[in-house]
Amino acid sequence: AQRLAALGPVSPGDPITVRLHGRRVRALLALAAGDRARAGRHVREGQRDLGVHRAGFGSLDLRTAAAVHGSRLAEMDMELALASGQPAAVLDAAERTRAVVGAVQRVNPPRDPESATLLAELRQLLDGARGIESLPAADPERIRVRRDALRLKQAILARSWHREGRTGEDQNGTTWQVRATLRLHPDTTVLDVAEHAGRLVGVRVEGGGGRGRATLHDLGDASRMREAARRVHADLEVVANTLVPMPLRAAASRSLTRCLAQLDTQMSDVLCSPDQVVVVVSGWLGVVPWSMLASRRGRPTVVAPSVHHWRTYAGSASAAPLRLSAAAGPGLQHAADEVREIARLWPHATVLAGDDATCARTIEMLGSPGIVHLAAHGRHEPDNPLFSSVRMADGPLFAHELDAGGGAPGLVVLSCCEVGRASVRPGGEALGFASVLLRGGVGCVVAALAPVSDESALRVMTRVHALLSVGHPVSEALATATAEGYEADGAIVPLVSFGAPV
Repeated sequence: AQRLAALGPVSPGDPITVRLHGRRVRALLALAAGDRARAGRHVREGQRDLGVHRAGFGSLDLRTAAAVHGSRLAEMDMELALASGQPAAVLDAAERTRAVVGAVQRVNPPRDPESATLLAELRQLLDGARGIESLPAADPERIRVRRDALRLKQAILARSWHREGRTGEDQNGTTWQVRATLRLHPDTTVLDVAEHAGRLVGVRVEGGGGRGRATLHDLGDASRMREAARRVHADLEVVANTLVPMPLRAAASRSLTRCLAQLDTQMSDVLCSPDQVVVVVSGWLGVVPWSMLASRRGRPTVVAPSVHHWRTYAGSASAAPLRLSAAAGPGLQHAADEVREIARLWPHATVLAGDDATCARTIEMLGSPGIVHLAAHGRHEPDNPLFSSVRMADGPLFAHELDAGGGAPGLVVLSCCEVGRASVRPGGEALGFASVLLRGGVGCVVAALAPVSDESALRVMTRVHALLSVGHPVSEALATATAEGYEADGAIVPLVSFGAPV
């Protein structure tokens, strides 16, 4: 206690790394003195310091990178919460970490002419180099394109590093807020899952008859689940690739079934519910195929990046008839048919197809209210997720340039391959095309974790919109459409509702 008192207060003028280390040292000394409450206060003060520090960055790239500084405080926060044995304390600790790591405040790209020029140059380069991946790795043209693309991406990100952000803190949800929201949505169960010390811990909060009862669960070895999820993604890639010989695709399909069953066995006790389940996760847990598990087949399932996002947007769809805006990119057999088919279900729908479906007009569409549907080639960039993209008429539209402007759709449906994926940055933040849309103020994003065939996309998406247009919530519509497809031909469609059940 004397050593703790001798340290004095943390100086606000010190660099953020010094301040966070100082908070952690004070928390450790408080623990050594047996004062857990004081240790917790030091941890939370450090997390607030980091939240304010990150808010000063106008670059999403820098904000997510800065989260690494808070990892040791987050571990201590969760350790203190688990030691209490209280489910509410564990959920609140997980949410505090997500508020620091998750960058939930909106960060819009600049109206910067130089950045716009660089993006246009990158778009033209990549659009003109389609098919170059089929060339040998040592091919001079392939090497040149990769080198030039990397140079442009680095220049684009570097310009964003100088933008100023907004002061303030990212907001976190609490168990009390979960219970209050469940009173408005009694047919929902919330499952909050986090990783700590190599284990998965879950807090399940039941609505309806459960009356907000929270229970704490040890969900087993994290590495086992991470490996099973990795195998599922690899198997989905092989199963969807028609160029792979049928015997290999059949073997991958059997492996996919086994790995999904393994995941389901590990999580079925907490996922079991006939009603809607909102799974609140971050980092690599966000790309676990929760809605593809057998225990959730045909049942509405939403994967939320935080309690705060879920409670902000849950049930936020307007009571008035929603407006649909849809765009079809090039190179897909059924994309134009898909957007025209779903447009018939919605009055006064706007459709962009052919040369009209440019990146600029699609970005403008993503600033409009209602529902936005994109049918296009999708690509996740594992090494540079802010350059994950969907291909429009004039080239790729990058996650980096997404800007909802003065508004944002309540729902974005991405009928595109693999844009539901995310890459985990140091510090635990996951970035990808869908996650950037959620940060831009979109309530819910339906996106695929893996390639989806044109035929499956056409069938499932038209069914989803048929249900949406008569008032079904998106999670229910997607669960019904994918389950019907599975019953018809046994195909697993890797589409997930991310965000909130709007």
